[in-house]
Amino acid sequence: MPVIESLAAGAGIEMGSFGSCMAGNASREELDKYIRQGKDSHIYATPTFFVNGKPIVGPRPIGDFDRALGGQ
Repeated sequence: MPVIESLAAGAGIEMGSFGSCMAGNASREELDKYIRQGKDSHIYATPTFFVNGKPIVGPRPIGDFDRALGGQ
């Protein structure tokens, strides 16, 4: 069983509906919209946080967030 199916089953998702959804392309347009929004917002990694309009990319020490907020 592929990992995504294993995760879905473990989360209690009804697997018949899940399989139909995965096999179809009904959500593709919406997914593409979210991908475009991420790229347009310069989100290239997770996690990405925006503090005062500036991205903080990846897991960062708390000091980086403090500086972004105007602290020392």
